Amino acid sequence: GLSGTPFKRGDKQDLKLIALTGEVCYKITNKEMIEDGVSAPTDIKLVDIEFPDLKTVREFHEAYDDGIVFNEYRNKMICDFAECYYEQGKQVLIIVKKIDHGNLLDQLLYDFKETAFVPHYFVHGDTPMDERTEMINSFKDGVTRVLIASSILDQGIDIPNIDVLIFAAAGNSHIRAIQRVGRGLRMNEGKDKLIVIDFCDRTNKYLAKHSVDRISSYRKENCFDIEFIA
Repeated sequence: GLSGTPFKRGDKQDLKLIALTGEVCYKITNKEMIEDGVSAPTDIKLVDIEFPDLKTVREFHEAYDDGIVFNEYRNKMICDFAECYYEQGKQVLIIVKKIDHGNLLDQLLYDFKETAFVPHYFVHGDTPMDERTEMINSFKDGVTRVLIASSILDQGIDIPNIDVLIFAAAGNSHIRAIQRVGRGLRMNEGKDKLIVIDFCDRTNKYLAKHSVDRISSYRKENCFDIEFIA
């Protein structure tokens, strides 16, 4: 067995995996791969989000919708970052969890401001396979420089030319966080580092806890440069 994120799956799934493959016989860390020049040095920029005030919201799903999916302030910042790096000629991957969020960002990238112009695709599980392949290949070839994607790109897709990852999805899964950074760690010609844009969502206790969990996952790798942006 070979995996970048083999364990910490919960519900005794780790034991099932060990039963099939045996214990870990060799481990190489992201830090070692970056130091050896196999993976790209990574800068993680954590952007402070404190609007809107959702402290009184008690249900997680409501907090997620209001604080992540339909958060105008946060979504505008995502579009600003995407446009900034697009204009620098970077390849930008925006990762969402909910299709509604992807559809919203898909439209916003065209009209989040009067002069907005960010050509892009949105690919998700319901995208027909031939269209999905065309969109991903267009991004891999550098023809399309901005791609919004659902979790279908979390695993099994090789896109080495990613320069910027924007984590619009939030969440607290250690495996998902490291897998998503891994989408952009592959070295590519002309690529000197990976930039990750993530958010410190302080609008609600659930979202804040998830942000802390992701930051903890990044720090445990002991190889990412982490910067907090107010």
